[in-house]
Amino acid sequence: AVKRWPEGRGGFIQPPSVFIPLAEYSGLILELGEWALEQACLALSQLCNSPHPVRRVAVNVSMPQLRQPGFIGKVAQAIGRHGINPATLELEITERLAVDDFGTGYSSLSHLRDLPIDCLKIDRCFISEIREGKGGMFAETIIAFAHKLGVSTVAEGVETFEQAGFLRGLGCTEAQGYLYAKPMPLNELLTWLAARA
Repeated sequence: AVKRWPEGRGGFIQPPSVFIPLAEYSGLILELGEWALEQACLALSQLCNSPHPVRRVAVNVSMPQLRQPGFIGKVAQAIGRHGINPATLELEITERLAVDDFGTGYSSLSHLRDLPIDCLKIDRCFISEIREGKGGMFAETIIAFAHKLGVSTVAEGVETFEQAGFLRGLGCTEAQGYLYAKPMPLNELLTWLAARA
């Protein structure tokens, strides 16, 4: 579940890298996060009950949300409200739990081994540089590290068959990016899934 911010007149969509920092600065990140969680659970309930069910939906959670008293209760309520299996909702916390944007921020390998994570997400900056060698080296290292930890890997920003093949050869378990599909509203996703069944 990727958040996008539509512009009223031109229809241009602001990426999360633009509006999330503004939401954090303005103090609106908690409301935005609750809305995103609710929308992800709603989408998941529809996707799991569709003729083409999905295995899980991931939603980003901000650090202010995590620090918020009662956060776990809000997640449990959203799961209950929509009648979804908790195992199908993945909470992405930048470099925590489902480790999003791994290797680009404050991750510490010594701390990582102690966290109850299920997945390492490889940031798109490493994927886009696969052809230059360094990106491939980093992706290979992250995937090998994930295998040692016993967790799955997801490559972000996969745009070419070459990238997908390289990652598959390294043992990357999942990938996301424009090679597979662009972000789309739920109704378009249901149609897209039906066309590929």
